[in-house]
Amino acid sequence: MEDLSQFDYVRKNHPFNAKLLVVDGALFRIFLTAMYPFTILPGFANKFTEGLDEGYRSLIANSFPVMFFAGIALFQPVGAHMIHAKPYKKTMLMWGLVWQRAPLVFIAILPFFAAAKPSRNEGAWKILALFALAYFAFVVVTSFVVPMWQTMAAKIMDPAHRGKVFAGRMFFGSLLALITSFVVQRVFAPGSVPFPYNYGIVFVIGVVGFLLCIVPLIFLKEKPLGENTDPIPLGRYLLGIGEVLVHDKGYRNFIIGQMFFATIFLVIGAFTTYAQTTYFPLLDSTEANGAANDSLRSGYDNYIAWATIVMTFVSIGPGYFLGRLADRISALQVHRLFSIASPLACLLAAIAPNRFVYLGVFALQGMMLSALYSYLPIVAMEFSTEKNREKYFALLETTRAPVIVLSWLAGGYLVNRHGYETTFLVAASLSFIGCIFLQLSRNERASAPS
Repeated sequence: MEDLSQFDYVRKNHPFNAKLLVVDGALFRIFLTAMYPFTILPGFANKFTEGLDEGYRSLIANSFPVMFFAGIALFQPVGAHMIHAKPYKKTMLMWGLVWQRAPLVFIAILPFFAAAKPSRNEGAWKILALFALAYFAFVVVTSFVVPMWQTMAAKIMDPAHRGKVFAGRMFFGSLLALITSFVVQRVFAPGSVPFPYNYGIVFVIGVVGFLLCIVPLIFLKEKPLGENTDPIPLGRYLLGIGEVLVHDKGYRNFIIGQMFFATIFLVIGAFTTYAQTTYFPLLDSTEANGAANDSLRSGYDNYIAWATIVMTFVSIGPGYFLGRLADRISALQVHRLFSIASPLACLLAAIAPNRFVYLGVFALQGMMLSALYSYLPIVAMEFSTEKNREKYFALLETTRAPVIVLSWLAGGYLVNRHGYETTFLVAASLSFIGCIFLQLSRNERASAPS
C-alpha cells in the first residue's frame, strides 16, 4: 500500500472524519442544551437562593457559566503540552473523554435528592455545593481535554474545509439542540413535572447525549506525525506559549479583544436572575401567598426553557452559513462581522420594556455564541501552523480565564451597589472596546492553509 504524505492522507480521509466530527458536535449540543450554563444551570441555582441579596444571587447564578468558560482554561497549557509530543493524538484524547464524563453521572442523579422548596430547607446548600463541586471537577478535566480535541481535529481536517465542518456541527447540532430545548420546555411547563424532578430529567437527557458523543470519535482516522514526537520540557513549552504574544502582533490584538469580550461575564448569569426578579417577582413568604409563588416559580422555569429555545433557534441558520463563509473570507472576518452582538445583548437587557422584548437578549446571546465562540478554534488554526497550534489554542482560553473570574466577582458587587441596569451598561461598553481591538487584528495567513 502506498504510504501517503500527511497532507494527502488528511485529504483522502477528510470526508469520513468530517462526518464523524459533525456527529460528535451534534450530540454534544444535546448535553450543552440540557445543561446550558447560561440559562438552565443558573435557573437551577436560583431555586436555592431565594431570599438572598440580589448581588449574591447574581454571583451564584454567574458561577456556572464562569466555571464553564474559566474552568476549562485552567490546565489547557498542560493539556496542550501532554498532547504535543504524541505522534497519535487520539489515544490520549479518548482517555481524557472517559474521565471527563465521570462527574456528570453524579450530577445527573443529584437533583433527585433536592427538596421541593430548597430555599426553605437547611440541607439545600449541601445539594447545591455538591452539584457545584461535581461541575467544577467536570470543567477541570475538560481543561485538559479541550486542547487535545482541538489539536486532533485540526490535524485530521482539510484546511480548506474547516469552516464547512464546523458549519455542519453547528447546523445539525442546533437542530438536535432545538428538539432538546422543546423537550426541556415541556418538562418545565407549568403543571408538568415538579421541581426537583424536572431538572433531574433534563440533566439525565444531557448526560446521555454527552456519553453518546464519544462513540463517533472512536472511529476517527489519524496518521502519526513523526516530526512532532520530540518531548519539550513543560517550563520551556509554557514560555513558548507566552512568546506567541510577543512575536504575533495580529494574534495579540485578537487576544486582547477576546479579553474585553470576556467581561460579558459581569452579567451573563445575571440575565436569568434579572428576568426572575423583574418579571416573576415572588410575593412575601406567607402561607396565603404560597400558591401564587409556586405559580411564579413555574412560570420562571418555563420562561428559561423558552429563552433556551430562542438561543438555539437563532443559531441554526447563521451557524451553517457562517461556517461556509469562514472558508471563503476567514473565520477572523466572520468574528469581526458579528462581534457587535455582545454589546447589543447587554444594551438590550438594560432597556427592554417587557419580558417578551427581553427574549431578544437571549437571541443575541445565541447569535454571539454561534458566530463568535463556535468559530474561535478556526481563528486559532488560521493564525497558527502545525508545529505550534497547541500553543495558540491554549493561549486563547488561558488569557481570558482571569478576566472571566474577575468579571464574575465584579458583577456581583456592581449589581449590589448600582443595580442590574448599570451593570449591563458597563458590560456593553467593555464589549464594544473588544470590537475595536478585533478590528485591529490582522492575519496574513488567514486565507491560506497552514
